[in-house]
Amino acid sequence: MSQTMSQSTKSNMSQGTTLSKMTEAEINRIEEMRREEKEENKKTCDKLKHLFHMAMELDFIHCLMEREAMMNYLNKRGDPDWTAGYIWGLADSNKIDWVKGYGDPTQYEEYKKAMNKALAKYLHPK
Repeated sequence: MSQTMSQSTKSNMSQGTTLSKMTEAEINRIEEMRREEKEENKKTCDKLKHLFHMAMELDFIHCLMEREAMMNYLNKRGDPDWTAGYIWGLADSNKIDWVKGYGDPTQYEEYKKAMNKALAKYLHPK
């Protein structure tokens, strides 16, 4: 039993040593940066949901099936600083929500995954 406890203590001490090298302020700053990034991604995903909904409602989403056309639309109507790689990352990780037609029998999660996969295909890094 003491051998198990000493191994556990050594493991905790080695992890603690790594964390102790960082100051509390550094750890807090990293956590704050992660929160800000998560919040920014959420805002971007909300804006993308709106943009794609409008493209579907106005029946021109089929015109955006090329990387350049898609990014021209997103940069003009959304944020000029968005890159194809950034949007691709959100789509590839299935973070973008989509508006689904009322009569569509597809389960929402399946629909969302298919739409994000399609978007990721158009924006895939070259």
